[in-house]
Amino acid sequence: MLRKPTKEELERLYHTQGLSLRKIAKICGCKDHTTVLKWMDQYGISRRSRSEANLANKSPLPASEQSPPEELSPPPGAFCSAKSVAVLGDFHCPFEDRRAIYTACKVLELAKPDIVILNGDLLDCYALSPFDQDPERRKTLKKESDHLVAVGKEIRSALPKESLLVALSGQEDNHLQRIVKFLHRNEALHDWPGIQPWAILRVREYGACYVEGPVFIRKDVLVVSHGEVVRKHSA
Repeated sequence: MLRKPTKEELERLYHTQGLSLRKIAKICGCKDHTTVLKWMDQYGISRRSRSEANLANKSPLPASEQSPPEELSPPPGAFCSAKSVAVLGDFHCPFEDRRAIYTACKVLELAKPDIVILNGDLLDCYALSPFDQDPERRKTLKKESDHLVAVGKEIRSALPKESLLVALSGQEDNHLQRIVKFLHRNEALHDWPGIQPWAILRVREYGACYVEGPVFIRKDVLVVSHGEVVRKHSA
């Protein structure tokens, strides 16, 4: 499905993240990169110089900002063909509401949705919080992720095998961003295996796919994003 990004999104993909035009075209569902060039001209986005392009090609992104492997991406067209979608989120493991999780699973067993989206703030990352912490509540990131895996498996078991479970994250996931910011302050960890968001969320262990938000369901009938602002002229 073709989706035209906003000017801010396109600038972030092209200039901030340094992605190639072909990579951006693939993300937006374009057949080739010429469509991306037309969008850039419409928005007045400058193109990289030859030296900048060479630097972008030679300097890989930190592991925390790389794209997930193809096997963790949802099947092509899954969001376009879905007839029923359930959205859960803000678990803040290990402080998840057990009663709410139990109720949600009972609803999922009855509804049998095609897709369940786990919409951000799945981990609390309490140990990395910039705010004052209660020593009695402090847990390691490993223990937090153990809770998430248990919750993920519980949700997965409530669904039919053919249902798709999707973990959604991104820059709006302010709690997961605590880990990303920590990594940025410690450059020696940038290429360490296992620091990618999908690895931190351990999606493989509970049979989930991973996507960077927002997600567009059935050609923009429903937009799922972990955020609180909808722009007046958003694409």
